[in-house]
Amino acid sequence: MYFDFTGMPRSVKINDRTAQSTRVVRSKAADVPGGVGAPMPGVVVDMLVKVGDAVEVGAPMLVLSAMKMETTVAAPSTGRVDSLSVKAGDDVEAGDVLVTLS
Repeated sequence: MYFDFTGMPRSVKINDRTAQSTRVVRSKAADVPGGVGAPMPGVVVDMLVKVGDAVEVGAPMLVLSAMKMETTVAAPSTGRVDSLSVKAGDDVEAGDVLVTLS
């Protein structure tokens, strides 16, 4: 809050105790064995795999959108999809776990 007191501009910081955070914090791929991370911040547009699917090296797993560009995240190794950490419409940061492979 900004105000003028005896001709001098003043400011006071007041925390809103009723505000709630909706930010989601995800694990980073470097910390999860078999984790495939987001190459850049963006929004998940499409999921191309589901849990239990077998993937080969280079197989497309999901599509990210950032700054009106779409990027396909491919499997870095052959394996099976153990878990999906995101769904279509989720915001992700660079390095966030998207898929876990075994």
